[in-house]
Amino acid sequence: MDSEKLVFLHLSDIHFHYKYSGGVFDLDEVTRIELERDSSEVMFKRFEDITGILVTGDIAYNGKKEEYAFAKEWLDSLCNKLGCKTDRIWIVPGNHDIDRTITKNNPSIMSHHHDLRAINKGALDGKIRELFSSHDETRELLYRPISAYNEFAKEYDCQINRQDDDGKKSLPYWEDDLALNDGSILRLRGINSTLVSDQKDDEHSNRMIVGRYQSLPPTKKGVVYLSLCHHPPRWLLDQDSVEQYLDSRMQVQLFGHVHKSRITPGKNNVRIIAGAAHPDNSENDRYPSYNFVSISVQGKSNDRKLEVIVYPRKWREEENKFIGDFDGNNLDTRKYVLDIEAWETNASEPKSDRIKVISEDESDNENSDPDSQKEQPKGRAKELLFNFLKLSHQKKVEICRSLGLIKKKDKEINDKNIHSKCFARAKEKNILDKLWCEVENAYGNKDLTNNPFQKEK
Repeated sequence: MDSEKLVFLHLSDIHFHYKYSGGVFDLDEVTRIELERDSSEVMFKRFEDITGILVTGDIAYNGKKEEYAFAKEWLDSLCNKLGCKTDRIWIVPGNHDIDRTITKNNPSIMSHHHDLRAINKGALDGKIRELFSSHDETRELLYRPISAYNEFAKEYDCQINRQDDDGKKSLPYWEDDLALNDGSILRLRGINSTLVSDQKDDEHSNRMIVGRYQSLPPTKKGVVYLSLCHHPPRWLLDQDSVEQYLDSRMQVQLFGHVHKSRITPGKNNVRIIAGAAHPDNSENDRYPSYNFVSISVQGKSNDRKLEVIVYPRKWREEENKFIGDFDGNNLDTRKYVLDIEAWETNASEPKSDRIKVISEDESDNENSDPDSQKEQPKGRAKELLFNFLKLSHQKKVEICRSLGLIKKKDKEINDKNIHSKCFARAKEKNILDKLWCEVENAYGNKDLTNNPFQKEK
């Protein structure tokens, strides 16, 4: 049953342009409308439920806030058409999400980029650690070119340089957990491949950097990984090590950047390049593309398999619409079955603060993992953050003041950042239950009996 699967729409390289997108001379408008129609009408019929949207970078064209305003409106609308909540959008940045006017006009940024690209590969991870963990000012400087992207990404809790769950560490990546059909976890990890991206990017002499910190997560029983990264490994300066790390950890690897879709099975993983939703109109061999990807666990205990089915969709120029990409066997799907470690459904692991997709039936199942049930309420944090940020500025300030979340020093913080900081403080003070009540009241919901953050008495 497709209802037992996680189903994602995988997009990349949308390239919204502040001068043209939504205007009279928007050459991508027809493609975009057809993508909406194909995904929400043609493909929607093949699934009982769509989990969310995964975007592997190049959302904007110039990294400008106007481009992200258009992107948010379109992505939220697409999500609604697919019948999934708009907090189920996950994104990573690409090189077009860099504001290159910032890198061009800041010699310090360019100097750090040069040093990272020039360093011996064996010393690269140490240099990344030095710049991004030891010096707050340097870290903020290096993240400045994606500042507009990060403001946009906060709407989906996918910003780069966000705090960890304890609010103590700045992370160069983000993670989110989804419950697979057997109760184990699919852990999404968003990887930032734009650490040194600037106007000098080049596949041969000025490649990107990812580092070990993003590409080699720890193993955990009952957890399988799906990674999102804009640049495929061959575009990376640390290609050899990152490719080895990803292949040893990430069963499903999603990429963008390359404008032709491609699916490459590995020894026990699959690498999926979405292609470009909006390729440059000047490209000679231009065809827009995107994918649906379904993921589920087959078998149990010592015979568990991860089933990954890709539904590649490509543009047909003669009809100006998307169609299935059929293979030599006349199939418009690609199916991969991957070995995953043994895990018992009632095992005490995995435990997660981020489980999002758990049905009401599953939460009432007496055979489900009791430890996972205890952790489930924390998994609603992203949804709460999303609903909180959608409130008016005045209402958010009113709520934050009533809960004692605003401090004197906050006068120096702009409006957008203060709300995210207040939410983090609510987590630190362990009062998300109170924040949930305030947000529900703000939306006119009077029934507060099902508070997912309610502490046990």
